[in-house]
Amino acid sequence: MKNCLCLIGLAFLLLPACDSGSPPPAADTTACATDAKTCPDGSTLVRDGANHCEFPKCPGET
Repeated sequence: MKNCLCLIGLAFLLLPACDSGSPPPAADTTACATDAKTCPDGSTLVRDGANHCEFPKCPGET
C-alpha cells in the first residue's frame, strides 16, 4: 500500500514535466476572432493578426 502511494505521488510530481508538444505562442502573436468575411467575388477572408485583427481588403477593393 505504501509503495502504491509513493508511485502515485511520484506521478503527480512528474506530470507537470510532460510536454504537450506544441510550442508556446510567440510574444508578438495576436489572437484574433475566428470569423470570416465573404467578398463579393465569393472568396473568403480571415482576420489578419499583423493588422490589428482587421480583415484584409477583398480582391478588387481599393
